[in-house]
Amino acid sequence: MEEIVNTLGVETQSNEIVKDMENKNSSESSNVTAKVPNSFEEVIQEKEVKKEDAAIIVKVSADQLSASILIQPPLNGGEPATFDKIMETLKAKKVVFGINVNRIHELADNPIYDEEIIIATGLPPIDGKDAILKFHFDMTKEHKPKINEDGTVDFRNIGIIENISPGQVLCTKTPLVPGRDGKAVTGIVLKAKKALDKPLPLGKNTIASEDNLSVRSIVEGQVDFVNNKINVLDTFEIRGDVGPETGNIEFIGNIVIFGNVPSGYTITSGGNIRIDGIVEAAHIRAEGSITICKGMNGMGKGILESMENINCKYMENSIVVARGTVRAESMLNCKVRCGGNIEVIGKRGMLVGGTYIAGQDIIAKTIGSDAYALTEVEVGKDPTLLEKLNEVNEKITKLKKEIEDLNKITSYLNQIRTFGKLSDDKIEVLNNAQNTKEIKRQELEALEAELTELNEEHSHKSKGKIVYTDRIYPGVKVAIGIARMTINNEFKNGVLYRKEDVVIIGSP
Repeated sequence: MEEIVNTLGVETQSNEIVKDMENKNSSESSNVTAKVPNSFEEVIQEKEVKKEDAAIIVKVSADQLSASILIQPPLNGGEPATFDKIMETLKAKKVVFGINVNRIHELADNPIYDEEIIIATGLPPIDGKDAILKFHFDMTKEHKPKINEDGTVDFRNIGIIENISPGQVLCTKTPLVPGRDGKAVTGIVLKAKKALDKPLPLGKNTIASEDNLSVRSIVEGQVDFVNNKINVLDTFEIRGDVGPETGNIEFIGNIVIFGNVPSGYTITSGGNIRIDGIVEAAHIRAEGSITICKGMNGMGKGILESMENINCKYMENSIVVARGTVRAESMLNCKVRCGGNIEVIGKRGMLVGGTYIAGQDIIAKTIGSDAYALTEVEVGKDPTLLEKLNEVNEKITKLKKEIEDLNKITSYLNQIRTFGKLSDDKIEVLNNAQNTKEIKRQELEALEAELTELNEEHSHKSKGKIVYTDRIYPGVKVAIGIARMTINNEFKNGVLYRKEDVVIIGSP
């Protein structure tokens, strides 16, 4: 009973307080119409309740190929995420491409809250694929002589000739596949990698197929690949010695001499040269390989020059330059420079006196002599590669100057066109300059790519080594890249290599 009385008493007191408040408010604001809350609950709601519209959060991926939205629900009767509001928010975030409008309508009608939903998708770029050339003949040109059981080397049968029949396919081409630019959801164009075309390597006695996707021979002969062109070459033969009856010889194809080449004569070939006899102080030059089956004594004047490899029974007092590898059973007092290896192989394997510079390795049985003959050996320095680097750098410098001059012409003519009409002949000059500039720009890109490859090759070749399978004698001067050493003691069966800036003598 007391609890009921207390409750009624509190309720009665509360009603009396409310009536007093009403009377007071009525007397104080008789000229103002005011809304009086019916209870404490409404007073609290007026102070704490606030409407919040639905929030729309837009996220764009790092690659700009997709955009998503996250919708947070409205609170306390706030406005929902409408179609127009979603579109306005996307536009504000610069999302303008690949928008899924149907999906936005669905979300406006049936919203999904607090979940990321992909709402726009860009168009990814597709890189182009370069054209591919596939060759159907031996490209290596690494025809090593056969070492016989007694340690001698057979320089006659090294398989340098590859015969070709008329109509034979020598090269096939896979055409380039052009790329396609993409587009980001923000409308930015995403550039695709351009595909590079490769022309068919047509040379002497070759023809392209009707679809321009293959190279065929039109004659019978020997295939050769020189200066990025496929040639099918006839062979010029001399059934005896070179002499007054033949004079100097210059031939576009391969040359075979079944006799000797005396001093004073010059033999020049656009392909390979094979000499079955002895070469004296003559000048032998080939775009391909040189093979001398019985050896050479150049008497300090004889020269061998090859754009590929040189194989010789022995070399004495000769000057030898090759882009590829130089091989012999012995080398005595020679000056040899090559881009590949110097290999003194076979039963004798002697490398004595003179200067020998290889782009890669030097391999011999013995280097120097017990008479302390001055012998200089160097690896990691390719003379022909350095020449090529200089040539490419000169071409790049020249092209940049030409492009700069063309830019001046086009800039001047475009400026005139801005202020007045160009004459027809000036328009033609402008068009020609722009076209020429684009061609030279492409040539410059190709040369810069070639320069990068040459620099990488040069860097790789600086890591050559010197191998002696028997011994190396005092008096030998060694250079590997920038490292130097003079051999002061006799060493057996080892290898010289570079570690940082020092030549190290190690085990094979």
